[in-house]
Amino acid sequence: MEPGIQLPPGKWRGPFSRPVELAVLVVGVGLVAAGAVAVFTTSNDAGTAALLAVGTVFVALAIVGDRIQTIKYRELEIMLVERHAELAGRRVELAFRAATALESAGKTEEATRVREEALEELQELRSIGMNYVATRSTMPSGWERTMKMERDFDKARQQARMKPPSHEQLERLLRGDDGERITALAAMKERPDVRDFDRLLGVIQDWRSPFEHYHAMDIAIDMIPQLTAEQKDELGRTVQSERRRFGGDRSRYNVADRIESAIRRHPAGDLGS
Repeated sequence: MEPGIQLPPGKWRGPFSRPVELAVLVVGVGLVAAGAVAVFTTSNDAGTAALLAVGTVFVALAIVGDRIQTIKYRELEIMLVERHAELAGRRVELAFRAATALESAGKTEEATRVREEALEELQELRSIGMNYVATRSTMPSGWERTMKMERDFDKARQQARMKPPSHEQLERLLRGDDGERITALAAMKERPDVRDFDRLLGVIQDWRSPFEHYHAMDIAIDMIPQLTAEQKDELGRTVQSERRRFGGDRSRYNVADRIESAIRRHPAGDLGS
């Protein structure tokens, strides 16, 4: 089957930020050029075809990526949809498939770089945080929505385990939208090395959703053994003050009870684990 791209009518625009879009375009043009040269210089037909195919896909993504419905090349078929929350994950999937094709063409270093850039793109776009926002805005309040948000939170923890954010990145996430803040809390839950008491206390005092509030307090429990006496006192006072805002949310009452119990188990001067 010959390469084909099916496009809907309308304005064309790329899916990436301008710097990333330019980089994708440059890589795509380079791969197409390398494939063209390989036609005349090598007998590796499969590798040459892979270079041409992957290069064509990269160029298409840079130019009209977020409007592409289907990309087909022989056995390779990739479907892209316009749902914003899913777009980043699908681009990463495409990049990993492209990296596999590059490896088959003997371009192992290029394949490694494409995979690394794909992971960075996934982190930068905060796709998991975007899924969280979509869940909160589209699903009715209830147990099913909470479970879906918990799954998004767990995915964000897995992402932080593979590629932990820096303290600077964490601070930017906490200043961002609701999805970015949840991504930051998931990283703090998973990675003790990026936890910051003052920032976490700020979330507990100025929360945006009961879900966010619960997880911020849950992280605080893990931090209590390492807190100073002053920090424990401040946390205890904050939690006691916040109780009036719990309403009928038993989960937050329970986590507040656990915080106060943990503070009693680790009195002033006890910095053990």
